[in-house]
Formats: sequence, structure tokens, C-alpha cells
Amino acid sequence: MSETIAVGVVPAWHWESIAVQARGALLKIANGDLEAKDFPRGVMFDARAFLDSALEEAKYRLYGKTPSNPPASLNNYLYAMVAFGVMGCPLTGMPLWYPDLELLVLAQFIHDLDEPPHQLTDEERQMASKAAQFFGGLVNLP
Repeated sequence: MSETIAVGVVPAWHWESIAVQARGALLKIANGDLEAKDFPRGVMFDARAFLDSALEEAKYRLYGKTPSNPPASLNNYLYAMVAFGVMGCPLTGMPLWYPDLELLVLAQFIHDLDEPPHQLTDEERQMASKAAQFFGGLVNLP
């Protein structure tokens, strides 16, 4: 029996592969073993695409703005919420948990990670560690 996937929805195994690679690179960045500019380009591109797609669903929920690919956005949003649940701690440190804000903070961090290339601050390294936890949460890795 075949699995039906909506048009434009990337299968889970693709995101799992990207998540494992992103997690590994982000852990190295957090530990100072890898510069942000050396984050694998393809992994960076797909990590950004995943987060942007999930953000489209968040914007739909908040503002009613229809995502460019609703099935993919919903899938990626739900994966992100599961990953946040696995992390068990918010990225922003806010007393209340706002998952859509967390998603925005994470997406902005990944987008700005190497633009322009610079030495990461301690705060950025801590965020890289939390981002690694998020991507690990997508595949249930600690």
C-alpha cells in the first residue's frame, strides 16, 4: 500500500535528515568547533525553508494569511510544535510559552546566523545550542 502525500509536502524522512545534520552543525557552532559561515549550505537552505514554511502556518493562525502551500505549512508547523514539546524549555525565556514567537525567534536566528559573517557572541552560541535542541526534537534526539 502506498502512502499518499499532498502535492508540495516534503516527506518526514527528508526533514529528519536535515534535522540531524542541522543539529550536528549547530552543536559544533555552540561548542566553538565550527564557524557559522561553515554551516553546510544545503542544510542551511533546507532548515530555513522548513522554518519559513512553519511560520506561514503560524501567520495563518494569527492573521488569517493563507500559506503558499497549506498542507506543507501545517505539517511543518506541527513538527515544530512537537520539537518544542520535546525540548521542554522555551527559547525566549519568557514566563509564558508562545510557540509562534518561539518559531519566529528560531527562524530569525537561523536566517541571521552567518549574515554577514561574524564572530558569534556567547548569546548566539547559547542560541545555537537551543536551536540544536529544537532540531534534535524533530527526531527525538537529546
